[in-house]
Amino acid sequence: MAYRRDRVPALSGGDRISQPSISDREINLKETSYEIQQSVLKMVTELKTQLLKE
Repeated sequence: MAYRRDRVPALSGGDRISQPSISDREINLKETSYEIQQSVLKMVTELKTQLLKE
């Protein structure tokens, strides 16, 4: 049987305790975006170095 989104029960009020707080999510999002920025910067720097060598 195919997965159907409408079959997923809505979260009840009691389920929220197990969810990370918004501030935790924001911190994780900031860390993730920083990691992405660093990896993109590294890739761009490597590409630039390769192009300058040619």
